[in-house]
This record gives sequence, C-alpha cells and structure tokens, in this order.
Amino acid sequence: MKASKTKICKYPKCSKEVRSDASLFCIEHSRNLKNNFETVSNVMNKAMFAAAVIGLKGLMKKKE
Repeated sequence: MKASKTKICKYPKCSKEVRSDASLFCIEHSRNLKNNFETVSNVMNKAMFAAAVIGLKGLMKKKE
C-alpha cells in the first residue's frame, strides 16, 4: 500500500494542509488569492478602458 504524503500550503508562514492533491494553497489562502485576482482584474479593465478613451481623444484632436 502506498503511504499518502500530506501536502502543505505554499503560502509563506502557513502550515495548513491543502484540500486536494492538485491544490497549492489551503482553502483560506486560495479564497483570498481568488478575491484579490478579481479585484485587480476589474481595476486593470477600467484602466485599459480609460487609456483607450484618452488615446482616441488624442487621435481625434490630431485629425482636426
């Protein structure tokens, strides 16, 4: 029989077990990272839209 090795969360200073073999982080840290990613992606989308609008305004002024 194969002895199963418990995996530990890869987050610094965390020694909790992960929920599955494919996971890298414990439940708490995976939830935090997912929320942070969603927040950052929303901010980046808004920043890219604002940059596009500013760029288009600049192009329109050059054509006049």
